[in-house]
Amino acid sequence: FVSDPNTRHGRDLAADPRVSATVHGDCAAWSEIRGLQIEGSVEILEGAARSLGLECYLARFPEVKALLEWPGTPDEALIAKRLQAASLYRLIPRWIRIIDNARGFGFKDEIDL
Repeated sequence: FVSDPNTRHGRDLAADPRVSATVHGDCAAWSEIRGLQIEGSVEILEGAARSLGLECYLARFPEVKALLEWPGTPDEALIAKRLQAASLYRLIPRWIRIIDNARGFGFKDEIDL
């Protein structure tokens, strides 16, 4: 993920890289809830790892890639400048809980890594 290291959470991550995260899609009913709960740590990507991380990020968000390559307004130029200065982080999971209510309400499976 991308973030400004000078934000509150950026400073917090520098002081303590332990994190938790949730990944899920939008849904309209409880029976559709599917996702992940994750605990782990983060590290800032540097050098070749940062370049690869940015390439993956821009492949996932082509509108950001277009803005970065051809900013059309002063605001877009500012966003592109900030993205270039932002840190890219890698989340390294140590525990994952899979939630899938399609398998039954409250279905969970846990993985320790």
